[in-house]
Amino acid sequence: MAAGLPKTFEIGRVYRNEGSSPEHLQEFTNIEFYAAYMDYLEGMQITKELILKIADEVFETRVFTTRGHTFNLDDEWKELDYADTVKEMTGIDVLTASVKEMEEKLKELNVTYSGDNKERLTDTLWKYCRKQIAGPAFLINHPKLVSPLSKAHPENSEKTERAQLLLAGAELTNSFSELNDPVDQRKRFELQQELLEAGDDEAMMPEWEFVEMLEHGMPPTFGFGMGDRLFAFMVDKPIRETQLFPLMKPKHEERGNKKKKKEAQVAVAVVNTGAGLERWQEMNTVAHLNAAFGARKGKELFTRDTISTKDETHIKLNIGHAIMIKSAESSEVLRELVDQAHEADIEVAEFTREMIETTSDTKIVNITKEKNHDEIEYLGVLIFGARSKIESLTERFELYS
Repeated sequence: MAAGLPKTFEIGRVYRNEGSSPEHLQEFTNIEFYAAYMDYLEGMQITKELILKIADEVFETRVFTTRGHTFNLDDEWKELDYADTVKEMTGIDVLTASVKEMEEKLKELNVTYSGDNKERLTDTLWKYCRKQIAGPAFLINHPKLVSPLSKAHPENSEKTERAQLLLAGAELTNSFSELNDPVDQRKRFELQQELLEAGDDEAMMPEWEFVEMLEHGMPPTFGFGMGDRLFAFMVDKPIRETQLFPLMKPKHEERGNKKKKKEAQVAVAVVNTGAGLERWQEMNTVAHLNAAFGARKGKELFTRDTISTKDETHIKLNIGHAIMIKSAESSEVLRELVDQAHEADIEVAEFTREMIETTSDTKIVNITKEKNHDEIEYLGVLIFGARSKIESLTERFELYS
């Protein structure tokens, strides 16, 4: 859109870093389209035309029974205001209610919920309500809190120009007038970042390059998305049975009925105990090695982000790999370890004398470029990879003590 292409579409496999459920998969086939100078009101009309065409040409009927609901696409397609609908069904105004009021209502309704922020509680209240709606209907005017990419409604800045098709108690399409205000988008991403840092696994990962693009200018745009869920509901089958491609590779067994098992990965930090460092400096070396290693490998090191106590306190989880600390007697030995790790194509983090003597990256760069590799004094090295490779490279080193 920003580059001047007024209409685009894409069909393909997508991945959402969210939980799975009987109605939602992390990986699925999706169609998206975007149209400049169109808004969500025009988009709802196009959506209706699209669904009716699918019903007529694929199923040759407009009446469906699925998930305990029966709906007729010839009936009136109602427009349901998000906040008004939740208030009518639960008595809670999600725009003004406190977190405590929402939690009390969910307990009263005997609804299980996770997370203690307003965004997650608002979404949980809506999910309770939607299961009672057969449709066809459009859910509109979503709160800004649960719609970080939708344009704010001109008549109420707490709501957005968003529309989702409701059929049989579920949202089967998603569409909205795209937010093209970079200032507003940055504020919403900052809120999502706060939620992520507070342990909300379902908060949106901010995309700062997107904000930069908006700063250059994007026209008013309508966006639409629809996935496998629509088809799963129309044929009344579990969503896993309607996947065009299997989500899991077939399990192949080796001879002797032994299953192939992926080798565990480990990280080993080796400290140069012959460098005359004080104890705190050795700990500082290990800390910097782990920080550099984690920054480069990212979230793939985690099996999950947080764990929760019985009273719903969130604790950040450690990485899913063992980390060991060993000691070496000299910089030369560590330099050799670095060369061996590079040859084996293993992840390496390095910490040199210059890195502990100054916090100025510029000084480190300038000093280092004046030296050959054999003149660099290594204070510590961390290597990460398959257990067998790491153990082979580090078996000569003693555990740090």
